[in-house]
Amino acid sequence: MKRFLSVFAMLLISAAFSQAVYAQASCSVSGSTASLLNGQNRTYSATFQSGASYFWSVTGPLTIIGSNTGSSVTVRGNGTGTGRVCYARYKAGALPCAACRTVTVVNNNPCPSTILLLGSVPECLGLGNLFETTLAGNTSFTNYSWSVSGGGASITQNNGNNVRIIAFGNFTVNVSARCNGQTITGTRTVFAPNCDGIILPDINVSPNPTSEQVNIDVKNPTKPGTTYVVEIFNHLGKKEVRKNVKNHESIDVKGLKKGIYFVRVYNSDGKAIDMKRLVINR
Repeated sequence: MKRFLSVFAMLLISAAFSQAVYAQASCSVSGSTASLLNGQNRTYSATFQSGASYFWSVTGPLTIIGSNTGSSVTVRGNGTGTGRVCYARYKAGALPCAACRTVTVVNNNPCPSTILLLGSVPECLGLGNLFETTLAGNTSFTNYSWSVSGGGASITQNNGNNVRIIAFGNFTVNVSARCNGQTITGTRTVFAPNCDGIILPDINVSPNPTSEQVNIDVKNPTKPGTTYVVEIFNHLGKKEVRKNVKNHESIDVKGLKKGIYFVRVYNSDGKAIDMKRLVINR
C-alpha cells in the first residue's frame, strides 16, 4: 500500500510539472521582430486563454498606448535603445504564466550634430543674404529660431527654415531648431562687404535724408573719371534703382516711396566698394 501511494504521488508531481512546463511553453509574446522606429506604434499579442486576465508592462524607450489589460497591447517607441514588452496571464484554477519580448527602438531619421547654413551668392556684398538650413537625410527640423549679431545686421524676412539679412559689415547668423525632441544649433560668420580682404574706398551718400536726388561721392577714387554702378535696394532687398554714374553725380530718387533704402556702389571691375543706408523722406 505504501508503495502504491508513493507511485501515485510521483505521478501527481510529474503531471503538475508537465502542466507547468506546458503552461510556460504556451505563454509567449507575438508580433514583429523588426526594430521599432522612434515615434512608431506597434501591437503585440499574448498567447490567448479564454477567461484569463492580462497585465502588460514595458521597460526602456517604450510607452504603452491605451489599455494594458487585454490580450494584446499597443506600444510606441519613445527614444532609442532596447526595452522589453512583458505580460502576466492569470486564470482561476490554471497556472499563471508570464512572457516578455525584447524590442529595439531606433531613429529612422537621425539628427545631425549641427545645422549647416548656406548663404546666397554673392554673400560678400553684404545685402540680402539668404540663409537656408541643409537637412541631413530626411530629418525634419521644427521650431526655428534665428538671430544675427555684428555688422549692423538685421533680419528682414523670416520664412522658418531660411531668413533674409541686411548687413553693413562682418556679421554672424545663428539658428536653433528642434529635431526628435533635441535642440540642434548652427552658426555662420559672413564677411561683408569686403570678404576678399581688399580695402576699397568708402562712399558718402548725401543729402541723407532726401526726397528728390542723392549724390554719390567716392572717397579717394582709384582713377578720375571712373564710372561706377549704383544700386538702390528697399528694406526687403528688392532692387529699385540701377544706374551708371561718375563720381559726384546725382541720382534721381523721386520715384521711391518714403522709407529706408540701401545704396551699394561697385567700381569698374565689378567689386563692391561700400554700402550705405539711405532715408527717403516725403
